[in-house]
Amino acid sequence: MKETYWLSLKLVVLTLTPFVLFYLPIRYVESGPTICIYKNITGHNCYGCGMTRGIISFIQGDFSDSIGYNPLIVFVVPIGMMIYIKELNKTVKKLNFTLFI
Repeated sequence: MKETYWLSLKLVVLTLTPFVLFYLPIRYVESGPTICIYKNITGHNCYGCGMTRGIISFIQGDFSDSIGYNPLIVFVVPIGMMIYIKELNKTVKKLNFTLFI
């Protein structure tokens, strides 16, 4: 019973995450301070800088801005989507109903 509760909660979070990222205004993420330790210490961007903004822009369909924030997004998004779909499928199967037929 307890495992079903956590799996159901995981399913809700996995289902809502893309919608939250789609409707999250990019200016909300751009206006905040950076949390990158490397950038805060050296003042230079690391390889991950701009990834959050890039992923949000990609989900919102703004592909040119997405690549402009961080060119590595072309590798991260497909890998992230594969991991996301795998986790979603695994969670649904553990809950004993099928999502993808």
